Amino acid sequence: MLIYVTMIVTAIAALELYRGRANVDVDPFKLTLKLLGLYTGLNLALWALGMRNANYVATTEQPAQMLAYLGIAMNRVQLPLAWGVNNAGVIASATLTAGLIKFYHQRLWRDVPLLIAAPIITCVLADSRAGLVWAFACAVGVIAAPKLSGRALLVLWSTSILFVVGADYLPALTLGARDGATTFTNREIIWAGGIFELAKGKLEHIFGFGHYGQFESGAYAFYEAIFATISDRPELISLHNTYLQAALDIGYVGLGITVLFVFGSVKSLSSMRAAGWNYSAAQAVIMVLALNGITEVTLEFYQPWNALMLASIIPMLRIRENEILRR
Repeated sequence: MLIYVTMIVTAIAALELYRGRANVDVDPFKLTLKLLGLYTGLNLALWALGMRNANYVATTEQPAQMLAYLGIAMNRVQLPLAWGVNNAGVIASATLTAGLIKFYHQRLWRDVPLLIAAPIITCVLADSRAGLVWAFACAVGVIAAPKLSGRALLVLWSTSILFVVGADYLPALTLGARDGATTFTNREIIWAGGIFELAKGKLEHIFGFGHYGQFESGAYAFYEAIFATISDRPELISLHNTYLQAALDIGYVGLGITVLFVFGSVKSLSSMRAAGWNYSAAQAVIMVLALNGITEVTLEFYQPWNALMLASIIPMLRIRENEILRR
């Protein structure tokens, strides 16, 4: 309950700053980053004390590949306060990329435990290889962008993508192939359900079906049977792709707005690097959420922490808008 209250208060503060009604020296993004660090650290502490997730399901256990590379045989960890294993990795990824940029600019070693070490440990325990790669790639990309050419940045992003795909594909040739798992742990089957639904060309696709669009549209029928043994409500399993989920939930119109928000906010924040490290960090967070959104639902309100991150960044875009109006 305390976590939810904190999120709501922070979101309201962000909205008031955006509207220009509040006159307080509080940066919602910096506050949110502190909360994310505390949340990640608390999750690890509770797990170390033996607390388990209330929604833990034994049949979802899978070997942690990154720990296996280190010679440690254990399953992926579903942390006590997490909304699923993968969502914990996304939150840790966003916290880590912002923490790396903050440390680069301020060199405050007190930030390392909660903003760098705890997120890395979380990604390793959750076996979020993509989360780790995107976090470091976005942090390095944002920091180096003013010094690198467009071609160099393209090489950086291409290498990161190949690393993520390769890190997932190689185990699938060994453990995954032997155990019957697919390269993206059956995500491609879920994606196919969403794509086939959109291929029908319904009028509802313009504005979407609303929350849980995969259920309302019937797209879940394509993969329901596969997940029936690991979920009580397989029809409510998300499409594990931000952009497919947006297309079914809020339609092509909403998907267009989502994409424009990503590109617009990244471009706006990139022009304000000189104003403080938090603008570069916010830019990296948007990029991390967008990239993790390829295999998870990150830019919608299924995950409260993701919604809080987006709400904390909006006032920063408002500052940019005011600067433009003053010119």
